[in-house]
Amino acid sequence: MHRVKTLYEKVIVIIPVIAIIFAVVASAVGFVQVISNQVMKLIISSGAVQSTETAVTGGSQEEEHTYPGDEHPNSGEPNHSSGEGNSANTPETSGDDKNNVEPSESEQNNSGGSSGSIQGNSPGDTNYEELVKPSIVTAKVKYDVELREGRTVRSSIITSISAGQEVVVIRGYNSEWYYIETQNGENGWVAAGALDIPDDPDTNPDRLTTEQLEGFIKYKQLDSPTEYLVWVDIDRQLVNVFRQQNGAWKLDRSMPCSTGRNKSPTLRGTYEIQDRGLWFYNERLQSGAKYWVRYSGPYLFHSIAMNENQEVEDPTLGKRASFGCIRLSIEDSKWFYENIPEKTTVFVY
Repeated sequence: MHRVKTLYEKVIVIIPVIAIIFAVVASAVGFVQVISNQVMKLIISSGAVQSTETAVTGGSQEEEHTYPGDEHPNSGEPNHSSGEGNSANTPETSGDDKNNVEPSESEQNNSGGSSGSIQGNSPGDTNYEELVKPSIVTAKVKYDVELREGRTVRSSIITSISAGQEVVVIRGYNSEWYYIETQNGENGWVAAGALDIPDDPDTNPDRLTTEQLEGFIKYKQLDSPTEYLVWVDIDRQLVNVFRQQNGAWKLDRSMPCSTGRNKSPTLRGTYEIQDRGLWFYNERLQSGAKYWVRYSGPYLFHSIAMNENQEVEDPTLGKRASFGCIRLSIEDSKWFYENIPEKTTVFVY
C-alpha cells in the first residue's frame, strides 16, 4: 500500500512537469515557425526567391527556360561568339524572358509617366498624349475560346472568351499561339486560329521635332543608368537614341527601323539592353542578321535580314516587316552594337 501511495505521488508530480515541458517545446516550435515565415517573406519580397508562376513570363510553367532568340521570336538562337561568320543552328526555344515579367497593357500604356492631358515641357506646351500614341495591336475573337496558361490545349484554362470580344495581342509564338490581354485584364495564351488580326497599319509620316522628342522623354519621366536612353517609336518606325548632357536627355540620333508585323508584334514596354553578338543565322527560317543586341528574350535590335552568306535578302525599313525584332540598316545596327552599353533603358512604344 505504501508503494502504491508513493508511485501515485510521483505520478501526480511528473504529469505537471511533463505538461510544462510540452508547453515550452510547443511554444519554441511555434516561435521558430513564425520566425521562419517572416524570414521567407523578407526573402521573397526582396526578389531572392520567386515562385514558379512569377519567375516565368506570363505565368506559364512551360516557359521556364530562356535562350537568345533570332529574327523570329522563339525559333532559334544567335551565336554568343564575337567572331564574324559564326552561325547558330540550335533547336527551337521557348523564347520568353523570365527576367522581365511583362506588364499588363494598362501598365505599358503608362510606363514611365502619368496619363491624361498633362502637358510636356511646360503647361499648355504640347499634348504628348495626342502627339505620341502607343502602337497597340488589337484583334477580335472569331469564336468562343479558352484563355490558357500555356501554349498547349493541355494547359490550365484561365477563363473563357466569347466570340466578338476585342483583345490586345502582346506577343506571338510561331504564328501558332498568341499571348493576349482580355478586356478584363486577364493574360494568357490562345490558339492563333481564334483571332482575327488586322493588317499592318501605315507608318505615321509626321516626324517630331527635336524639341518634341526630348520633351516626350521628359514627359514620360524616362531615365537610364547609362549615358544613353533608347525610345522605339513603333508608330513612326524610328529608333530614337538620347544621350545625357548636363542632366538632360538630348537627341543623339534618330534611325529608321522595321518592327514586327501585327501577326508577330514587337514586344512593347520598358526593358534594358542585355547581351549581343556579331552574327546569327537560323536554318529553319533561312534568315540571319548582323550586329544583334538583345533587349528582352528573343527580341533584338539587329541589321536588315540576310541569307547564310551574309547577303541582304530584305532591305525593308520604315514599315512593319519583321517577325518581332527591330531591324536597322547595316550601318546603324553596327553603330548601335558598338555604342549602346548593357543596362541602357529601352522604351518600346
